[in-house]
Amino acid sequence: GAIGSGLVIAAFWLIWEVRHPAPLVNPRVAKNRAVALALVVIFVRFLPSTLGGIFLARYVQEVLGFAPGITGFALLPATLSMVVVSGAAGQLLDRMGIRRPVAIAMAALIGSAALYAVGYAQQSYLLLAIGMTFGGVGLAFSNTVQPHAIGSVPAEQRGGIAGLLPLVSQFGTAMWLAVLTGALVAIGGTADPVAAQVDALPIIGWVVVGVLAVTTVIALALAPKAGPVDPTVPKGM
Repeated sequence: GAIGSGLVIAAFWLIWEVRHPAPLVNPRVAKNRAVALALVVIFVRFLPSTLGGIFLARYVQEVLGFAPGITGFALLPATLSMVVVSGAAGQLLDRMGIRRPVAIAMAALIGSAALYAVGYAQQSYLLLAIGMTFGGVGLAFSNTVQPHAIGSVPAEQRGGIAGLLPLVSQFGTAMWLAVLTGALVAIGGTADPVAAQVDALPIIGWVVVGVLAVTTVIALALAPKAGPVDPTVPKGM
């Protein structure tokens, strides 16, 4: 369906760009480890947010009985935590290189998905809220792969990379939404929407944990062991 069509279009675009004498974005730039790292992280980073965004908004209303007005406030932990730690994520990139922010991002995203799995199983908003908080931290630290990748390529390629990364992010988000929705229907069925969520979401949560764990191994393999420390930042600050 839609996923297959998207993959066909993406394949056609890649073939076109490889063969074009002046490509908008040269796919071969993915040979750059910093760009490859960014593509991997960007592609999966909204997977926990999908599980804890649209699905959670429906879950807290239909299963936990939250009123629609309360639901909006119930989803705020992810945004608040992301705002709080975004500055620290950027400072860590400047001082320590990309490996540590990526490790923190992936650990937080895995923790987020695990908390969603347990929270859905126990029907606990507290666990879900903590999961959202972890998810916001993961998103904040995962943002660091974008400036790291853009800064690693020649100046004439930076505009293309700056456009490619959000495109991959949006494609990943749409794909994960379709995949998780299909999994919800396949596992829980359609006869009883509430029972479907109770039965399926914990299982989906643990599958997401597995996907993120594999992604973490790949990301850390691509990330350099250490990065340059910004000499303009005094030690101890």
